[in-house]
Amino acid sequence: MSDLAYYAGLLEDRERIRAFLDAIAATVRPGDVVLEIGGGLGTYALAAKQRGAREVVAVDTNPLVLAHARELGVERAGVKLVESPVERLQLAEPADVVIFEDYGSFGTTARLRSIFEAAARLSKPTHGWVPLSSSAQVRT
Repeated sequence: MSDLAYYAGLLEDRERIRAFLDAIAATVRPGDVVLEIGGGLGTYALAAKQRGAREVVAVDTNPLVLAHARELGVERAGVKLVESPVERLQLAEPADVVIFEDYGSFGTTARLRSIFEAAARLSKPTHGWVPLSSSAQVRT
């Protein structure tokens, strides 16, 4: 299966997409800095931008999917797309919200610990997480 077919298949899971969009709507506030780890085609990053996030960075290691995101206009909508492992990423300021969906591996990604360590380094101590049903309540 091609990368594009894989991502197109993910977009067909409307229940999953809706749950994430609802969580983003409950968590992202106008003016927030948002980091999406494994940004793919930029679906969730765009949703964060539409919620009023001041800065949205979507990081992914797949150059092909990032090229498709650019073709879809994700950068023109104000999302910064970065090709890099999140462990190497630097942000100008810490994220208020981190979006990360480990779909496909169901939490078995070998580098999951280093991903979460990077997310902690790149975000504020009070940051919100998506997905996390109580993330809107966690932020102060």
